[in-house]
Amino acid sequence: MDVTNEKQAETREQHTQKILRAIRNITQMIASQTDPSQLIHLACSQLTENMGYHSAWMALFEKRDRRVSMFAGSSPGYDHDIAVVKKQLDQGVFTSCMSRSLEKSDIHVVRDPVSECHACPLHDEYSDCAAFAQRLEYEGKIFGVITVSVPRSYVDYPEMQDLFSEVAHDLSFALNGIEMAQAFRQASEIIERSPAVALEWKAEAGWPVEYVSKNGFSIFGRTVQELLDKDFSYVGIIHPDDRGRVLRKVSEAISDSSCERLVHHPYRIIRPDNTVRWIRDTIYLRRDRSGRVTHYEGIVQDITEKKYSEDIVNMFFEQPMNLHLVAGLDGTIYKVNKGWHTILGYTDKELENTSFIDLVHPEDRQATIKEMQGLAEGKRTSFSVFFPISV
Repeated sequence: MDVTNEKQAETREQHTQKILRAIRNITQMIASQTDPSQLIHLACSQLTENMGYHSAWMALFEKRDRRVSMFAGSSPGYDHDIAVVKKQLDQGVFTSCMSRSLEKSDIHVVRDPVSECHACPLHDEYSDCAAFAQRLEYEGKIFGVITVSVPRSYVDYPEMQDLFSEVAHDLSFALNGIEMAQAFRQASEIIERSPAVALEWKAEAGWPVEYVSKNGFSIFGRTVQELLDKDFSYVGIIHPDDRGRVLRKVSEAISDSSCERLVHHPYRIIRPDNTVRWIRDTIYLRRDRSGRVTHYEGIVQDITEKKYSEDIVNMFFEQPMNLHLVAGLDGTIYKVNKGWHTILGYTDKELENTSFIDLVHPEDRQATIKEMQGLAEGKRTSFSVFFPISV
């Protein structure tokens, strides 16, 4: 009896089982990697050592364009072949299989390298083989390309193609995870060097903290561990005189299904040493699929010194027996103090959004305009003008 087909099927099954075991090893290896260069080097070695591929190579791109930033390859006994491919990619010339795989999201199959890959430096070396190529892509983002040389007898079997695509997908997922982790670390480092503190609160009684950047002590006077303690209540450290206002604002935002972000008016917190700090925050509401708010994510800043400075300025500005105003360089009045009403009889509505120049006595206007032009040029000035009393 001719048992050729049965023997071929048995050999394919053994090869498939070998690949499945190799995929488990690769998956475990992928989960432990945090460096993309090391990931693709180890993956190429695994593919040739355990999956029966004659060679394997991967090229990763720069973030902003398709220039090759990282390359790895494995071809046991034929390292020169991989070096030739790398040299060509360094020159900005893509292989044929690489270019074609970038044109589509599924696997690209090369059945006859000699006739299909004239520009590839390896087409003669692997004339008795076939190849698989696929772009490394996750959620629409292309990280690079993976290419392997496979036995020609297996190239048209769907299970072989599916297994290769599974490896490509796992690698894409891992590369995306590494990139996200790197971006998070960079963002964390920027925040930790800034005066702002990043926080995530759970949307339940007390606002328990589930994440806080390492610089949290600078504002709250508590360590990260203390802020993350299950018994710690963020609401509990808000000053009693401000707590109701803050909670009402959040309650209104929760009730508005279209609300994604809210900014509180400055409020006070009480530190463990009973000192009071003024806080300004920007909070984003995270909702689940049903629209229920599950978490608050925000950036918190300590504005205590700024608040005290503003209070001093306001105390000076609001002195009832002095005339103070804020105006633009074009003379438009934005704000006046009570002195304008006490001394000259003008109300806020009569003055705000009008021209400062219109109030100046006609004999003083030219001199005033000249001084205003000096202010526009960055010069300091001091001059006297006459204002009429409101009737």
